[in-house]
Amino acid sequence: MVKIKIKTEGSMKLIIPVPYFALHFAVSIIFSKFVWKQLMTHRDNDKTSSRIPSTLNNQFIKPLIKTTIKEFQNYRGITLIDIKESDGTEITIKL
Repeated sequence: MVKIKIKTEGSMKLIIPVPYFALHFAVSIIFSKFVWKQLMTHRDNDKTSSRIPSTLNNQFIKPLIKTTIKEFQNYRGITLIDIKESDGTEITIKL
């Protein structure tokens, strides 16, 4: 489970737990054919943006992200991001 902790200067603390199955589910939805088809038709209307082939998406990016999420489970307790601002705001992301 990925834990996102946010603490503001007013000592308000917010902890957001994100289970691994939710990450897998989100990746599956984001890289589904339907979503990419919608993105490509939306981008076709805008002539200035470049087009990303969906084959590149399915062959390389999706398996890479899913493998990374699976490997996260082997490294529990590691801090990925630890940011402390001068105004007292703190953001921590742990596995």
